[in-house]
Amino acid sequence: MVSTVGTDVIWFDESKQQGHDFASRFTQAFTDLFAQGYEKVISIGNDSPDLTAKHIKTALQKLEKNELVIGPSEDGGAYLIGVHKSHFNAAVFEAFPWQQENLFNEIVADAQTHKRSVFFLELLNDLDTAEDVFAFAKINPKSVISLFIEDLIALKRMIRDQLSFIIPSQKCRIIRALRAPPYKFVA
Repeated sequence: MVSTVGTDVIWFDESKQQGHDFASRFTQAFTDLFAQGYEKVISIGNDSPDLTAKHIKTALQKLEKNELVIGPSEDGGAYLIGVHKSHFNAAVFEAFPWQQENLFNEIVADAQTHKRSVFFLELLNDLDTAEDVFAFAKINPKSVISLFIEDLIALKRMIRDQLSFIIPSQKCRIIRALRAPPYKFVA
């Protein structure tokens, strides 16, 4: 989906991330991209199934005239953050309450304090917990997530049925092997 919007796409997976926690890794990713010469950076997560290419295209367009574009999520966070290099301050960025329910409000408050221009995308849901995933699947029964959950449930039933065939319902005793002490390595 992202590759269809006509811009560079850079994936920062675990192998490319630098830092000791989410805030430092996220900040470092923005810092690295600005150091490479990018003037505007948009970050999206992988936990917002309602995010579309249209949202990203809108964010790109609005970042041309605004210093910040933010897509608020229903839990108080953000599913998309677009920042212009002129607005980026690594120390402030890293200090935001990442992965907390007041993230959106803190980012907006900082932008207002510094009189930054902000564009808000529509409110979307993101999936942070198993409950979020199941609720989304229930509301969207034809989604890939819902179909995946159905497949997992079917697999669980199949395994349960196979195990009940292999292991009779009689009481059986499981014997665990004794565990040896750990090896001691001398340097």
